This record gives sequence, C-alpha cells and structure tokens, in this order.
Amino acid sequence: MRLWLHNGRSKVFEVSETKFIAVLQLLWRYGWGPFKMDQWVQGFLRKFEAIYTLQEESKAFTSPRRLLEACDRAFPPMLSETLRERLESDGFGQQMVEELVEGMVRINYGQGLDVGAFVGAVALCGFVGPLWAVKGGNHLLAEKLLKSASAKLIHAKVQEIRAADDRYSIRAHSRDKELLEDG
Repeated sequence: MRLWLHNGRSKVFEVSETKFIAVLQLLWRYGWGPFKMDQWVQGFLRKFEAIYTLQEESKAFTSPRRLLEACDRAFPPMLSETLRERLESDGFGQQMVEELVEGMVRINYGQGLDVGAFVGAVALCGFVGPLWAVKGGNHLLAEKLLKSASAKLIHAKVQEIRAADDRYSIRAHSRDKELLEDG
C-alpha cells in the first residue's frame, strides 16, 4: 500500500512501497520530525496515564482543568493554546505539521491545526499505535454496556456524589424536577 499526500487540489508527496526507500523519503522531506513526534505523543500518553492512578485512589476534582493538572502540570496550558502553537513552540517543522499532523487531526476530528493543543494531542495518539472503532459507531459501546448491565437509564442532572464506605451516594434532579437519591 502506498502513502501519498494531497493538498485538496493535487498530490504533493508520494512515498515508495518499499519500506527502506519510504523511510529515506520521509527523512528527506521531514527530517527527524516523525520520530520526534512519536516521542512527543508517547510522552503525552505516559503523562495522561496518571489519570488511572487518580481514579483508583478515588480522587475527585472541581474542574477538568484541575484533573489535568493532577495528571501533569504541562496539561493545563494546553487548554488555552492551539495545537499549531504548541507544536511550533516544541520545535516541529511547519511542513510536517501542515502535511502530516493536520491530516491526522482532520481525519480524527474534522478540524485543523487551530484545535486546542490538548485535543490535538489526543487526536495524534494514533500516530504511535493502532486506532479502533466500533462498527456502527463508538456510542454503541456505551449502549451495549448499559443493556448488558440491565441498568435503568435516568435522565437527570447530578447535583452531588458522595463516597460512603464501599458505595457512592448520588443526588440528582430529573427533567420533571423530581429529586432522586440513591445510596
């Protein structure tokens, strides 16, 4: 299978089917950028994995920003800058960013390099490994889990969640303004 890049009007770059030659072509065009990007994304993923430890410890946060800060102090600034700005400040070449990175972000999110840096970093996770999708849409995963658990879906706005022993207590208001409590 052959990789080629298109700018919307014409083909701008085509890679050989021979792996060795393809690597040389990519090095010639982008330098060490793709290898550096691989390391950048791996680092992002390693930092983000802290979220699992925080969950196991039942940590709670008042905002998504505080959760991300608990994962790594480098994450909150990524919420207020674009992916283009972050990659530029991290030393990635413009050509690679505009050709490879933008293509990946457009495939995953249908947006360009002006997407938030944190969102863009998530979109680039496919750069280092396989992506997966659920046939029919990823939403089916949650729907099937709900069905297999024989759970009842309640449309309500959660007001409060409290940890108590081995359980959680949830207080919520439904669309009918009904107060719901479980615990």
